[in-house]
Amino acid sequence: LFEKDFEEIIRIPASGELRHRQVNAAPVRDQDGNIIGSVSVVRDITGLKRVEQALRESEQRWATTLASIGDAVIATDNEGGITFMNAVAEALTGWQFLDASNKRITEVLRIVNEKTREEVENPVTRVIQKGTVVGLANHTILVRKDGTEIPIDDSGAPIRDEEGKITGVVLVFRDIAERRKAEQIKEEFIGLVSHE
Repeated sequence: LFEKDFEEIIRIPASGELRHRQVNAAPVRDQDGNIIGSVSVVRDITGLKRVEQALRESEQRWATTLASIGDAVIATDNEGGITFMNAVAEALTGWQFLDASNKRITEVLRIVNEKTREEVENPVTRVIQKGTVVGLANHTILVRKDGTEIPIDDSGAPIRDEEGKITGVVLVFRDIAERRKAEQIKEEFIGLVSHE
C-alpha cells in the first residue's frame, strides 16, 4: 500500500446532482515500518471544478473574440515577450504564433519610418512609459518576416491587472496600403483638375 491521490465523480441519489471528490489515501505504519492500516481523506471539490470550468470557458471566449477581430492584434508581457497573436497579425507579419511565442516584440514587429527608414521606438516601451493608449508614429512601414513591406496604422494600450499595475501591452494594427492608394489617386486627380 502506498500514498495515492485520485479524483472521482459521484451522483447524489436524492437530487441526481454530480459531485466531484478528491480522495487521498496513505498507509499507517508502526515503528518498524510495517503497514498496520490506512487513512483516507475525502474532500468535496465540486466548487473548485466549477470555477476551473468557468475560467476555461472565459479564456476560450476571449481567445475567440481576439482571434475574430479584423485588425491584427499582438499582446505582450511587460517585458515585450509575445503572448498572443491573432490570425490577422500572423498574416501581416509573416510569423506564426507558435514561432513568435515568447520572442521579443522587436524581433517580430519590425516597424520603420517610411521617410527616414529608421526603426521607430519600441511600441511596448512607449506604451509602458506613457501608461496609456498611444498612437504610434505616423507613416510607418511594417517589415514582414520575408522582408516585404506594408504601410500600417497602429496603436497600443496597456494591459492592467485588478490593482492597476501594467502587466503587458496589446498592439492593434492594420494594413493601409489600399487606403494609401486611394489617397494618392485622389491627390493626383485634384492636382490634375487644379492644373486644368
